[in-house]
Amino acid sequence: MRDTNRVVDLYLQRKEEREEKLKDFFDPKGSTNFLIIPRMAHPLFTGCDTLDMIFSNNMEYLEQQLSLDLCDDLPYLEPWIGSGVYAHAYGSRYLWGAGKAPDTIHRYKSIEEVKGLEYPDYRNSSIMMMVLDAIDMLKERTNGMIPISLTDTQSPQDTATLVMDTTEFLIGMYTDPETIHELLTNITKLKIEFSHVQIDHIGTERLAAPGHGFPGYPFLSGIGVSDDDMVFSSPDFNEQFSFPYINKLSEEFGGVALHSCGNWVKSMPRLKNLKNLKMIDFALPGNLTDPNPIPCKEAHEVLKDLDCILKVRPGNDIDLTIQDLQELLGVEDRDGGKQKIIVEFPHSGEGNSENYKIISETLNELYS
Repeated sequence: MRDTNRVVDLYLQRKEEREEKLKDFFDPKGSTNFLIIPRMAHPLFTGCDTLDMIFSNNMEYLEQQLSLDLCDDLPYLEPWIGSGVYAHAYGSRYLWGAGKAPDTIHRYKSIEEVKGLEYPDYRNSSIMMMVLDAIDMLKERTNGMIPISLTDTQSPQDTATLVMDTTEFLIGMYTDPETIHELLTNITKLKIEFSHVQIDHIGTERLAAPGHGFPGYPFLSGIGVSDDDMVFSSPDFNEQFSFPYINKLSEEFGGVALHSCGNWVKSMPRLKNLKNLKMIDFALPGNLTDPNPIPCKEAHEVLKDLDCILKVRPGNDIDLTIQDLQELLGVEDRDGGKQKIIVEFPHSGEGNSENYKIISETLNELYS
């Protein structure tokens, strides 16, 4: 059993050590150009079927991350209960596996079934109410001393493919775009409503924004959104069916941070059409946990004029990581983009300190 007070004290210690640098990094006029975050293997996104398990996962994650002397992040608490929280409100089923992250099984099999779909009451979803119970529990057990993020906010497009059959959803983009837009509007409305309910429970003074998948602090704004469907939806359709609803979330919450797994480089030129885009997250080629990482030279060409922070996830190979960062930031292109960058790499045990220093030296050279 972990000593919660010890974890809280360690968080406050790291906050005193790191917050000034973090605020300078996120200040557009600040002189800090990069953050380096070694990420420990943790159970946060695994089994979560009880509040005690959610608390235990959070405490293990925080204690591991806060134990790192060389790390530029302040971790936060998260009421994570799978990626299907919003889909559950529409009747999609949760499948629980012992010690595993829950799966979501879509409810609707055809486009006809979602026409005129009734707007759901989040209070009728046991999973959404569990999110609120988890927030209250995390806040109470830590005496409100550690920031808390929103639960996993999938994009409206992602949630739609958890509400109805993915193939039918994609076909509907061609055959019945009006119904697809109605569904996405409905889902977006629910995300806005329930996010505000979560914020009321968390308290704006301890809200870790933008949250899930991104650094999150009470001095930032915005909402973290995962849109993994961008990988198999065309750039035109992403701009037509995904971005308008992400923009609604951005307008409501003061900006957006966008993640997608896989290689979505072809949609990256369209990111200029997102409003108040604060950060994007993607895997670099050495990342072995991502299904299809993005080639760095391609990313550099399409992102060098984009005005947002890049958050990247390399793999364990430090030599490949350095090569990837040089290509991404344009080591041979002195007129290329030099966005601020967050490098989140896998914690490597005894070699972690050396890898942190190598990445730091490389980035200092690239930004000099």
